[in-house]
Amino acid sequence: MNVLEYEANGGDLHQYYNPSTASPSCRFSEIQEPTLTLGYNHEWNPGIHTLFLFGRINDHYAFSNPTQPTLDIAIRASPGKVHGATGFTMNENFDSEQTIYSGEVQHIWQGVEHTTIVGARFQYGDFETANTQDAPSFPLAAAFAGPPTNAANQNFDTYLERTSIYGYHDWQILDAWQLFGGVTYDWMKFPANIETGPITNREDTTSHLSPKVGVIWSPERGTTVRFAYTRSMGGTSLDQSYQIEPAQVAGFLQSFRSLIPESVAAESPAAGFETYGIALEQRFDTGTYLAVEGDLLNSKNSVTEGSFLGNPFLYNYDVPSAITENLDYHEDSLLFNANQLLGHDWSVGAQYSVSQAELNETFPIALGVRGPNLYNFQPHQQIQSTLRQSRVYVNYNDVRGFFATGEALWNGQNNAGYSPNLPGDNFWQFNVYAGYRFFHRRAEFRIGLLNIANQDYNLNPLNLHTEYPRRRTLDLRLQLNF
Repeated sequence: MNVLEYEANGGDLHQYYNPSTASPSCRFSEIQEPTLTLGYNHEWNPGIHTLFLFGRINDHYAFSNPTQPTLDIAIRASPGKVHGATGFTMNENFDSEQTIYSGEVQHIWQGVEHTTIVGARFQYGDFETANTQDAPSFPLAAAFAGPPTNAANQNFDTYLERTSIYGYHDWQILDAWQLFGGVTYDWMKFPANIETGPITNREDTTSHLSPKVGVIWSPERGTTVRFAYTRSMGGTSLDQSYQIEPAQVAGFLQSFRSLIPESVAAESPAAGFETYGIALEQRFDTGTYLAVEGDLLNSKNSVTEGSFLGNPFLYNYDVPSAITENLDYHEDSLLFNANQLLGHDWSVGAQYSVSQAELNETFPIALGVRGPNLYNFQPHQQIQSTLRQSRVYVNYNDVRGFFATGEALWNGQNNAGYSPNLPGDNFWQFNVYAGYRFFHRRAEFRIGLLNIANQDYNLNPLNLHTEYPRRRTLDLRLQLNF
């Protein structure tokens, strides 16, 4: 399937997909308002708490693209048998408004050696989606009803329901050993496809039982070894971003909106996540801190992709349909970190990381099609990307509240498996910050100048990475802590 990425760049939109048919007139907009989040913490006794979280999230996004990549499946030999698959482009106008309600309750028992957390979350969402597609490109201009050739004119209401029940336990078994365990049960009903046109009003259901285990070992003073293994289930939209279920196990992140980058493979609702993490951290009396961390991230899912269907046994022209795509994503990363205190006010540090990501995309129904019956389409694709990143910084922190930071960031990336070839990138960015903390450090004001050299970049989103500013940017922040 074509790979599509949208990146906002000062009002411009950069589009990358395979094969390359980029359109400068593509437009994308997204507004998230109003968003309401309310939380409450009731302490029954010391160490015994009940927490409540309620959220209402509204997200409205739309795009128009006169050359949106699209897929057509042909039935020729007999009903139900795929004869060919064609990749082409269409003029698409897409509009979606999502309103999601989330409610969660959590209870905590915290003792000297044991901490237990149990909770439940329920989420409900309403998705109003409109999609129109017309003006197909060669070779399918005559395959649809016309004139004008209007292949899809869709307006659907679909719904999300999710229930999650979880329990976690933390046991300080010995001074040197801390054990973590947990399990989450998720049930979800979600829209099968409201992302890739043509869309559908079908809803699917799934459930996951996800174990979690972790350990922290401190064999010597200043030495810490951490390990975690987790499984979890993703959401279908912004629902995954609003929760108080523990997001980490033994210090490793286990909660994700998506591991498979949505700008590479569109949205992957209810994807399964599997993570492994191991870290060694060493602190010396000289004020030196060293750490090395390795992470393995895996995600698999079968998703519904929009397509058109040409079946002369049933239709006079091609009609909106869908095809199943299997996604298998792996990312392995290694991080080195070194920090040094210089007196009371200064510190310096360096960080280096390397990550290798691989995505296998397979359309099972089209694997048996060969030769000229495949046009501009690959039933199977294996793409890879390796990203290397470095950060060097110096910090100043004054006891009166003044602070400053200067940092240099380097990124280098190589890609493989793309046809045509997708170039990598290699660039530096430089940032400076300065600010003041006051009101007993409950308030902080910071001003920064980001990307001082005004360096743009082109990173493949297959690797999970921080989004950097694309031009010189002034950053102002006022932070209040209560």
